[in-house]
Amino acid sequence: MIDIIGLGSLLSEESSKRTCPSIENFRLVKLSGYRRVFNKTDSDFVKHNKMPVDHKCYACLSAIPSNDTPDMIVSTFKIPESEWIPFLKREFEYKLMNVPFIDNNGDQKQGILCVGDYNNDR
Repeated sequence: MIDIIGLGSLLSEESSKRTCPSIENFRLVKLSGYRRVFNKTDSDFVKHNKMPVDHKCYACLSAIPSNDTPDMIVSTFKIPESEWIPFLKREFEYKLMNVPFIDNNGDQKQGILCVGDYNNDR
């Protein structure tokens, strides 16, 4: 099983199950050292001509490293290896990084986080 960390639409178990229907152990946890930013445009929307009329008002959520921000609440869940490729296809525009999170027992675990391009956000 692969541990995934969700912060945008992956905070929704229902949304996550559209791509990975065999999700197990969906729960909320704490993530340190990152912040949420709206800094990406979903190329699927562009490709399928679903962009809003005012293209400047649309962005996708991602995480970027940040040491000066409070912990954030994110989801985490496990997917079977057989659903890894569908997950990659859904999140193909992100850097997928293995990062630590703190579970509800206070234990540190590792999971895959969708990280955006943060070179221009520093």
